[in-house]
Amino acid sequence: MLWRKTKQARLSVMLGANMTGHQKLKPLVIERSKNPRCFKGAKSLEVDYDFNKKSWTTSEICEKWVQKLDKLMIAECRKIALVFNNGPPIPRKSTKN
Repeated sequence: MLWRKTKQARLSVMLGANMTGHQKLKPLVIERSKNPRCFKGAKSLEVDYDFNKKSWTTSEICEKWVQKLDKLMIAECRKIALVFNNGPPIPRKSTKN
């Protein structure tokens, strides 16, 4: 009997919420394809989407997410502290908030 490694669909998901959990950020889904077939015809998504070759949360993807979050918090006049668990190294670029 031949054993073959099966091709696995992989994705990463980044979630965020405030300490009480009543305010949740839009999930960030990271997948391999720039334009996955499952999104074909979708007019809008309830998630943010990014992609890379291995479906990993890279420091570049994370930095884009942090910058977008920074703009959102500035617009709402809010201050935040970010806590990451077991993630990629975050570049130490300053944010406005």
